[in-house]
Amino acid sequence: MKYRNVLGNEFRGQIGKALVASSWKGRGYVKEYVVPRDPKTELQEQHRGFWSAAGPAWRALRPSQQAFYKGLAVDMTGYNLFLQRHVRSLREGTTPEVPVVLAWSTADGRPVRAGWLVVRKDGREVFVESLERGSGEIALSAADAPYALAIRKGGLGDAVGSLETIPVAGDQRVVASEPLCVSVVLTRG
Repeated sequence: MKYRNVLGNEFRGQIGKALVASSWKGRGYVKEYVVPRDPKTELQEQHRGFWSAAGPAWRALRPSQQAFYKGLAVDMTGYNLFLQRHVRSLREGTTPEVPVVLAWSTADGRPVRAGWLVVRKDGREVFVESLERGSGEIALSAADAPYALAIRKGGLGDAVGSLETIPVAGDQRVVASEPLCVSVVLTRG
């Protein structure tokens, strides 16, 4: 909030090293600047460590894993959702969950023009992957399962089922739409 003195000067925030312009219930005022206290307690240092570990953990994720959080986030960014979950896990003493990368490809390995693989969670589209490349990857977390799966081709769409659990290493799941003549294979590497 801006504070305007009798001479018409406007102030906001810190004024020099001695004063701070602030407001209370919509009314501006100026108060003495007080150096914030930094207790450096063991708990505070531990909490700061959790937050400083979360940034590099985000940067270590693959693009599909980051896209998972971006697609899942509501009223916040994917980065903020990741930080929230990561720090919560560290506070609780558990290992933070990392979304599992699943490679996908069309069953015959050929691209599908105007084709899309759609992954939804609670009605929101988490991934909408173009099948025109013939292959790609998505990332999903076991904690957020189940996921609804659909295939689109042109203007048509077909709900093809759900993914109740994340496949184990080496396992494949086939997602097929008979009306659209499209099959997609999901593989966990």
